[in-house]
Amino acid sequence: MSFLTSTKVAPVDTVGVRQLGGSVAARRLGALGPLTPDDLRLLNSMRGRSFDPGATIEDPSEPNETGWMVLSGWCARMSSGAATHRQITTILLPGDGFGIGAAPWAGDRLPVYALSPCVLVDATVLRQLVRLRSPVHAKLIEACRKAAWLEQIYALNQISRLGGQNAFCRVAHFLMELYVRLDQVGLVRANTFVTPLKQQILAEILGLSGVHLNRTMRLLKHEGLVSLSRGAIHIPDPTRLSEVAQFDRDAMTTPP
Repeated sequence: MSFLTSTKVAPVDTVGVRQLGGSVAARRLGALGPLTPDDLRLLNSMRGRSFDPGATIEDPSEPNETGWMVLSGWCARMSSGAATHRQITTILLPGDGFGIGAAPWAGDRLPVYALSPCVLVDATVLRQLVRLRSPVHAKLIEACRKAAWLEQIYALNQISRLGGQNAFCRVAHFLMELYVRLDQVGLVRANTFVTPLKQQILAEILGLSGVHLNRTMRLLKHEGLVSLSRGAIHIPDPTRLSEVAQFDRDAMTTPP
């Protein structure tokens, strides 16, 4: 991954960012179960930091007790190895958390990088509550557990896409996953969402060349399944695209 750089962070310490961070986190976790007023106050208290594209946000090889939740921008877990040979395993979108330890998950052993300019909120207090199994925040902890379970579903989706789908279905499936996940945090408007990623990174995620991805996107557009405009992706009929992609929406929205 040629875009990887050394870590560069800057504090984002305004009340507005904290409130927005709590709002995104509350929408994400609230979609997985009811949250109490105490839960919402805790989420709104978290403070934000900005990261440049390519920054290392979490490196499991170094001692770290920090938990994070993505406020804006996109991040990714990547397989370990030489920087030019890393494979993106899961995408982390606004509202997603990591390092919180809500459920056993092998993915926590993988480093996390910023794929775009992003702001994350420090969720260390949430990590501590999970570790202590605080009864006051039992509902919030359960929502975090379900969120960790869903990230494992995203990883399985990636395996299925790369190992069992042709380029057309692979791209369609990935777009539907993004659509559902972003819709859960209010980032889909009129069946449209925005991706901050360049085409080459999207191609690497999907195991395609840039040329092959471009050809596949044109075919999806020709079939009336998607339309594109300056990073905005419009899905006119999500049900139809789900059928084409053999996308199981229930698995993304009803964790055990």
